[in-house]
Parts: sequence; structure tokens; C-alpha cells
Amino acid sequence: MPSKHNHGVCQYDFGTKNQDEPLQILPGRLGRSPDVLVTAVAALQTKFLHVPGRNALGQALSKYVDVLVKEHSELEGCRRPLLDELYAPTYKHLDRDRSCEECDCHEDYQLDRPSRGRDVHPRIHQGLIASGNAVMRDAVERDRLADEIDVLCFEMEGGGLVTDTGLGCLVIRGICDYCDTHKNKGWQDYAAATAAAYAKELLSVVAPLEVPNSTGLNDNSVKEILDWLSDATYAAQQDELIERRESGTGEWFLNSASFGRWLKGEEKVLYAPGRPGAGKTFIACTVVRHIQEQMARDPSVALCYFYCRYSLRTEQTSRRILSDLLHQIIRAGLPEISSVVSELFATHSTIQGRPSVDEYLQVIATIAAGFSQCYIVIDALDELPDERGNRQDIMRIFSKLQRMSNANLLVTARPLSQIDAHFSSADPRLHIDSLRYVLNASDIKDALMRTPHVVLEQAYSDAVQRIEDQPPALRSLAKKVIMWLSSTPRALLVRELQHALVVREERAFSFDDVIDPDDLVSVCAGLVIVDERTQDGDIIRLLLSRSDVELNHKDQQGQTPLNFASYYGFEDVVTLLLTMSKVDVNARDNEGMTPLAHACERGHERIAKLLGPLTDPELEPLAREYYPDKDHTPTPTGNTRAPPIELNGPTPPATQAQSQE
Repeated sequence: MPSKHNHGVCQYDFGTKNQDEPLQILPGRLGRSPDVLVTAVAALQTKFLHVPGRNALGQALSKYVDVLVKEHSELEGCRRPLLDELYAPTYKHLDRDRSCEECDCHEDYQLDRPSRGRDVHPRIHQGLIASGNAVMRDAVERDRLADEIDVLCFEMEGGGLVTDTGLGCLVIRGICDYCDTHKNKGWQDYAAATAAAYAKELLSVVAPLEVPNSTGLNDNSVKEILDWLSDATYAAQQDELIERRESGTGEWFLNSASFGRWLKGEEKVLYAPGRPGAGKTFIACTVVRHIQEQMARDPSVALCYFYCRYSLRTEQTSRRILSDLLHQIIRAGLPEISSVVSELFATHSTIQGRPSVDEYLQVIATIAAGFSQCYIVIDALDELPDERGNRQDIMRIFSKLQRMSNANLLVTARPLSQIDAHFSSADPRLHIDSLRYVLNASDIKDALMRTPHVVLEQAYSDAVQRIEDQPPALRSLAKKVIMWLSSTPRALLVRELQHALVVREERAFSFDDVIDPDDLVSVCAGLVIVDERTQDGDIIRLLLSRSDVELNHKDQQGQTPLNFASYYGFEDVVTLLLTMSKVDVNARDNEGMTPLAHACERGHERIAKLLGPLTDPELEPLAREYYPDKDHTPTPTGNTRAPPIELNGPTPPATQAQSQE
């Protein structure tokens, strides 16, 4: 309930916290409930003051629930449960996957409370509701916040309804658990039914108002508004991606527990970082298609999505993005169109201007409130420019939109520290990296087969183009970083690279010239990562130059990743593998074929030229053709050596089989 000190709902994870002082909730964040609803609450209390019996309003609510269950057998779960256990705040649940009874939570830690006697009817409490972006499962934090800001309960939806949307709301919540690790769904249905019963009683004392049921817009007017908002290129982008998408791509993401919780609304924000070429965009388009299929079955679901593109960075402003999102949520609600949309159009079309960011946010949130569930998918957030803090501003806008609309927000991006920090509270966080957990030859081959050569080539081409499109100073820095990392015989620590880049003959070393690690990674457009921490410091390396991959592991056919890539003509992968010092260029498979022999047999001339000078000519005579001086080839070193095999050329597998017979 609103009072002179608060607006009924507070966003408990948004405020100011000073040492040794309670949390100060920032004023004005959440809208105040309309006076007509506040007055109705008082009128309802007065109505039941004259009804005989103790807790008359609670008895009335119980009757509503009883009738509901009696008339609808499928709602049997709405009956009042008998078991009600409250544990000490510091006693944690033993097994999250099992109930307290199943995992034997010790009853000695249950708190003794006064008996309610025969009064088992619900009781009505009025006060402040704490709304946030995460489920509260911490009893100690629960009690601390309850003491500091005097709240009755914690939840996740109320803030999205009343925050700056222009909607007049009074939040009614049914209490279903104690916000601790022992929380379960035993009381959830009963709590929802009781809250609905109270809302029914409250509406009975609210005087009805005359509300127009039509905007008066014809089809031409609706089309004019939609055309004014957006050219709808997002749909063409989605269609193109679906057409290019390999069958089965992203299924692992849809089947993940993190995505499942996000889709159900148990988690409101899902952050999915991944390196360039890891498949982030195809994951995003797979999610969009999945939700579109859900929308076809359930018209109460809405979806907005946006694909950020570095090549369109000058066009993809915050207003353009919000305009596209608004266009999509309007289309999801057709044939109905909200009056707030027509008012927005009437206001700005006459002056040939565009709405402000706040106007877009308010209208989107207002429309989203009419859907049972709203999803927002933003792909490649890192490709938005970071000039003058633009990317940071847009991230704040997305987060604000998520809170205002209570939508489920999914964001993909390269793992930049700026974006990671902004979504640091996002739980879960689901990494998208097709080679992140590839630790053996079979897995590498599976990943390569799922990742077409043209996709890998395009990913690296895009990264190079992003580097070239930067201002001269940043472009030069990126090339220096890549030069150092590709030329040094061992991996460099971040601080070593920082110092190397600022050493100049003309002046002494100064720490003022040291460049921030985030900037070193950012200017390289994803081709450089910081991915290993040692006792001496963080290591910075080129993309996929990882030490935890078994580069020379052989499968059942005796093929290593280099054998496999050479056979299928994956030139980019061969080039990448050859930069790694541990790769064995002389490895033979079960047919006696080296990577060079495979490349020659399959006609991959460019790959053969890469492998030839690096292959031991005593182990693979084909290598002699690729040394500048064919009469003087280097002598290989090492004590273990396979016996030399004299070959006039690679023998096709069929010929080998015949000779063995």
C-alpha cells in the first residue's frame, strides 16, 4: 500500500548504500497507485467491519477459493496446504532438487510460532512490497532488508507493472514461501487464488468508469503508424539467418537448464557471452524461431528482437532500436492497437519528429503489460559503438526496459568486461562458445563439421573489417597487439604486452602511457582474449590459442585435428593449428597418411603449401617439393622416428586396399 513515505512497491536492488547506514531507496522510481484504488482498499475494510465474526474478510476469501476448487476440479491444488514450516535464517536447505521431507531437513531448526487456533483463513497485510530482478532465496538477506526498508514481502513482477509506465496499479500478492533456501511451490497455487479472490472483492467496491473500447483506427491508419515506426528489416534478417542456419544448430541451447528457467520466467535476464564465430547470432535466431512457434500457439505471448551490426553502427541508435522493438510488439497485438500508440503517432508525426527514449520505453511497457509473457532478444550487443559511452547508455536502456515491461531479456555479446560488468548480476549466465569445451580430436571434428568453412572465414573477415574501420590510432594499436602475440615464442602476460607496446626509443618508459587491458582486447574486435590466470598474472593470447586442447589426440581412424582439417580443406583451421607449437605436422593416420598427403590427394593446394615446408621430408617425401632448395633439406631432430616410407605420391584408399590383398 502506498503511503506518504513510499509508493507501495520499491525496487530493493536499486538505491544508495553507505557504510553503516541502511539502504536508501531512490525516490520516484516506481509510480504511485491511483487514489481510486487506494480509496477502494479503505472502503473494503469498512465493508467487512460490519460483518459478524473474526477476520470476516479472510473468511470471504476462503469461500471464494472453496467455490473455485469445487467448480473446477483441475484447480484442486488451490486448496490451503496443511504443512507450514519456517526454519532459522542461518539453516540452509540440504538438497535443492528435493523437498525438506525428502532430504530430512532437521526439525530442530524449525522455529516455534504461536498457534493460530481454528482461524485458518487468509489475513490481509498492507505495506511495502520489495520488487527486484532475482528470486530471493537468502533468509539472512531477507531479514536484513526487511529491517532496513520495512517491507512485507519480496517478488519480481510488481516493479515492472508500476514503474513509469503510466499504468495505474495496486499490487496484490499472495505469500507462498519464506524467501529462503527451503522455498517450494506447495503454497503457490493457494496464494495465487487468494490474491485473485481479494482482487475480486476489491473491484466490487470500485465504481466503474466509461472506457472507450476502440481507437477508431482503420487498416490504413494502422499501416501508416507501422510504416512510420520502422521499415521492418528485422524480419528479413531473421529469415536470412534461418535460411543459412544448419539443421540442429542451437538445440543444445534450447535444451539447457538455464534457457528453460529463463523461458518460464523463473529468471528474467539471461546473458550469453561468446567469442566471434562461436555461433551467437545463430543461437539468437534459433531462440527467436522457438518463441515465434510458441506465439503461434499462444497469442498472449509477445516477442521483440534486434540484431546489432557493426556495419550499421551509424544507423542503429537507441531510438532506432526501440522503434523496431515497438513495431514488433504492436504487430504481436494486432488487430488491436493501443491508444497510447495512436497518441504517440499523432504527437510526433505532425511535427515530423521522433519520440524520446523515455516515450518509447513507456509505450512499449504499457503494451507489454497486456501480454502474459514478453520476450526481448538482443544479439551482438558488443557491435554497437562505444563512442562517448553510447553502448553503456544503450545497456542501461535495455535493463530499464526489462524492468518496466517485466519482460524476459536475453543478450548475446562478445565477453567484453564492460558488458560482463553490466550483466554481472544476471543469473544464469550461459556461455556460447562452440569450441569452449572441445578437448579432444573427435569433439574438434564434430565442431568443425557443424561450422562450415564459409562461416569461419566470414567470422574472421568481419573481425578484420571491424579493425580496419576503426580510427587510425586504434587500428594501429590493434595491429601492434596482434603482431606481438603472433610473433612471441610463448604466451605473454597482460602486463608484458602493456609494457612492450609503450617502449619507445625517443623517450623513457612511463606508466602514464600504459594502455588498459580492456582497450587492448576491444580494439582487436574479438581476435584477442584474456583467458588464463597464473600466479604471475593474466595471460593474453590470440583467439583459440588455448593450452587445454589435445591437439594431437587421435580418433579410431588415427586422425588428428590437423589430419582432419587438411583432408576436408579447412584452410583457416589448418592455419590456426599451425600457429600452435605442439601440433604434430607429421602425424600419420591408420592409412599411413600425413596431413600433407591428405591435402595433396584432395587437391587442397594452398593447404599443401602451408604444410610442405613444415613437414619432415624423411617421414613424408612429398615435403621435398615444398622446400626452396630441394637438394638440401633440413635434418629433422628427435630420437623417436617412424620408419621412412617411399611413396611416389599419395595412394588412394582403394588402391591401398587392393595392394594389401
